[in-house]
Amino acid sequence: MKASGVEPIHIAAQYLAAAAISLLDSKKDDSHSNLGFSVEQQYMTTRALNDDGDHFALSLQDFSLRWISSSSTLDFSLNKHKHHEVLSWIYSVLKPLELSDQYRYEFHYSLPYELPENFLLEASAESLEKDISMRSLAQRVLSEVLQQHSMISEIRIWPHHFDTGAYAQLPNNSEISIGMGLAIPDSMVDDYYFYLSGYKGNKPIDTISFESLANGEWARGDFQGAVLAAGDISKEEALLFFQEGITTYAQ
Repeated sequence: MKASGVEPIHIAAQYLAAAAISLLDSKKDDSHSNLGFSVEQQYMTTRALNDDGDHFALSLQDFSLRWISSSSTLDFSLNKHKHHEVLSWIYSVLKPLELSDQYRYEFHYSLPYELPENFLLEASAESLEKDISMRSLAQRVLSEVLQQHSMISEIRIWPHHFDTGAYAQLPNNSEISIGMGLAIPDSMVDDYYFYLSGYKGNKPIDTISFESLANGEWARGDFQGAVLAAGDISKEEALLFFQEGITTYAQ
């Protein structure tokens, strides 16, 4: 994983993922662990963790964890705090609900970062603003793409790869499904980037015969699909990328 400034946010999101994995019934597709994003509130959030709708959120405005219930909101600033201090706060929040014994900071996946014991959390204002901007753009673009193509999917953040993604069948072709979203910088693209891939059954569709895209490019490596660096593009450019890609898969 290439250094990008997003690492502390990715790491902090794991506290939410751990809560979901610990407190919710497991789903075959792992969707119980994924997170929502609020453009208005500028935070990531778990699904409801109990019958009262209580949930944890990660605020990107001030890099804090937030417990949101019908009766109160509790905040804990992550900057300059160590891992064990964050866990202590989480346990203190869950103890009155008799849930603290169930919370485990354990995962069925590995993160691409080396984390020292009791690591110190710190995110820059620049990295937080960038992630807010990118997640907000992705949420708006994916919502519009799904609506335009009559496709049905949640838009969620997957804590392992930390992409904002959607997955849906093409309405006029039940054999083909489309995976699309926004990925964080990695070895394939040195920036946040939009991605699009098509699947027939559970197998990715080979893109070798596809014509070049006007906006973005087809990837020819391990990932079979299209990518578009998202750092400086407009909503209209992103929509064009998805429109052209989906049309290609639908032909």
